[in-house]
Amino acid sequence: MKVLLFLLIPVLVVAGCTSKTSRSKEHLNKGIIEMYESRFDAAINHFKQAIELDPESYEAYFQYGNCLYTTGKHQEAMQAYDQTVSLNPSFADAYYNRGLLKEMFGDKEGACIDYKKAEELGKPNVSDKTRFCF
Repeated sequence: MKVLLFLLIPVLVVAGCTSKTSRSKEHLNKGIIEMYESRFDAAINHFKQAIELDPESYEAYFQYGNCLYTTGKHQEAMQAYDQTVSLNPSFADAYYNRGLLKEMFGDKEGACIDYKKAEELGKPNVSDKTRFCF
């Protein structure tokens, strides 16, 4: 009996994690739909729930950042993009969007670094931004 219980515990732990990850993805998808339907408050709530369920979801942080950017919450969007890059350093779109914010804030050097990184990672059509970088 003890052996059976010992074998079941890892299965239950994995099942619980999968369930959280699955629910996180549901909230992420619902948030994207809400955002595209211009229901930004609802989208933000879904993205926050997705992040709470799966704090390692770079996609949730990225979409959360996009929604915050769209609603003019630029400092919060910057934090979300920072977290996205921290969780997935190969995600070109996060560098590009963060570069847009840095440029908006007057940080041309920081923007150029992010634009160049996005280009290096394969984001197309970044040369219109990087050609002014030295």
